[in-house]
Amino acid sequence: MAIKRMRVDEVIDTSFYIEETADKGDLAAIYTAGSGINVDNTNNVVSVIDNPSGYAVAGFILQTVVDIDPDTDYRTKEEVVTYINDKVPLMRKGTIVTDKVLGNPFAKDVAYIGASGYVATTGQLLYQAATYEKYVVGTFEGRKDEDGYVRISVDIK
Repeated sequence: MAIKRMRVDEVIDTSFYIEETADKGDLAAIYTAGSGINVDNTNNVVSVIDNPSGYAVAGFILQTVVDIDPDTDYRTKEEVVTYINDKVPLMRKGTIVTDKVLGNPFAKDVAYIGASGYVATTGQLLYQAATYEKYVVGTFEGRKDEDGYVRISVDIK
């Protein structure tokens, strides 16, 4: 489990598509972006990037993204999933509890986008992000618990 149910969603963005499978709670980066208003532009694509250097953080993926054929398989009311090449809900502002964290954060440390959908502390970055706002996810609200989960105050600009 990447995120716990204890979360507060303040801003959810549904203007991006995703072209790969992803887990609920992965941190996505903007892979490509369209121009203009971009509401239904299929050029607005997010991805879970192995090395996010050069990519801007988009948000936390709030539904598992699956690769199934919507013509032969169907979603039940119990399954809250998104299909590949469909819009994906992204948390851009709020509070989330996740175990997808690289490093050992302290309260009020800045959280950055890390490798492969993880959140990183400054010591775990693959790039120099200390001065780049596009990599900032928010702030850690404490240390990891015994299961490795930590609360993050998300505020993606």
